[in-house]
Amino acid sequence: MEDTKRKHIRKVEKDGIVIIKSDDFNQTINLVEKSFARQEKKLFSTLIAFNYNGVLAERSQCKSFLAKDKDGDYIAAAYIVWDNRRSYYLLGGYDSEKSYYGASTLALWKAIEFTKQKQYYEVLDTFLEVD
Repeated sequence: MEDTKRKHIRKVEKDGIVIIKSDDFNQTINLVEKSFARQEKKLFSTLIAFNYNGVLAERSQCKSFLAKDKDGDYIAAAYIVWDNRRSYYLLGGYDSEKSYYGASTLALWKAIEFTKQKQYYEVLDTFLEVD
């Protein structure tokens, strides 16, 4: 991990941003939708996303990592799924009106820690940049 990313993680933790490990897909998709809207991109079907999440949740194969600020507002999310070999970072987003630089990085870092410590996988695949 780049030094600047580690510095951002330490700063947001020091400033009281916490990550909640959650099954709240509604909150996750809300933050993802805000990111897509900000980028003026069309979001894939949320109905399909909820259907997939439902199947994966039944199998205990997904988790959201939600960044919460000192006011208790959710400001960023990282969503991962996994199979029997590795985890995959599928969705991420943040609320630009309440965002805190580095919160997305911290959420993804907690997903990586979860992958390593709880799932015992060595790999979390991601194709996206955060922050």
